[in-house]
Amino acid sequence: MARPIDRDPADPSVPLWLSLGRRAAKITDQGAKAGLSGNAVAESIHAATSLPVHRAREYERAYRFLVAHYAEAVAEKKVDTNFAAVSQLLALHRLDSAKAAELGPSVLAGTVKANALRQILDKALEAQAGDDRSRILESRRRVAGFSSDARSRLLADPLLLGIGPIDEVQPVPVGHRFAPDLLMRQGQQWIAVEIVAAGPSLTPHHVGRYLGRLAQLEQKYDRAILVLPHDRGDIAEILRSFQAEWIGREAEVVLLEEAVEQENA
Repeated sequence: MARPIDRDPADPSVPLWLSLGRRAAKITDQGAKAGLSGNAVAESIHAATSLPVHRAREYERAYRFLVAHYAEAVAEKKVDTNFAAVSQLLALHRLDSAKAAELGPSVLAGTVKANALRQILDKALEAQAGDDRSRILESRRRVAGFSSDARSRLLADPLLLGIGPIDEVQPVPVGHRFAPDLLMRQGQQWIAVEIVAAGPSLTPHHVGRYLGRLAQLEQKYDRAILVLPHDRGDIAEILRSFQAEWIGREAEVVLLEEAVEQENA
């Protein structure tokens, strides 16, 4: 059975994630006009949404995408789908805008789900890569490229995690047994950061081992965060919901935007 969509208590016709994304976008825009610092805006978003800032930012990006491409559906409250599906639609739009435009109305109506979109997205990736050999090489390149790129970028700018100021970052030797990819200190807390490329061949059914890895890291460190590519919102949502069902709190997952998008943000 599909998981029910959480609704905005103040307006049940609107998905809760969409309302929170709208709220975060409004605070971001107001902060930019007022010349507030990024940290001040992040604190305001957290206070207004009661979400980790990186999560609220994900909702904000999805909200802005819908406003840019499906403004009428947003205005008329015709968005009846979860965040994971819209996250996949956004990823498909970046890869094949025509296909995304074709599927968009059905996605927003809730008749095309995130899992079906993921299959379409993977096929689009394969078609873009070309023949089988090119596809395999491209898949390996994306996986290796994301892991190394994310590690370098987070070392240089830990604020990309969206969890507030970081006092210290410690790289961990690549291949060091049982160690996370990065260690970050925030006040008195040590945060383990695990980076996973989650390429096109990965299905949502493999997320259990990620939860086990986060649990392992939490035995040694105060917090553990899993970093995934920006287009794996489906995996992020499953991780969060599974852990919430099992132990009563969501897994900490960050979707890291591509470098070009960060520079243009």
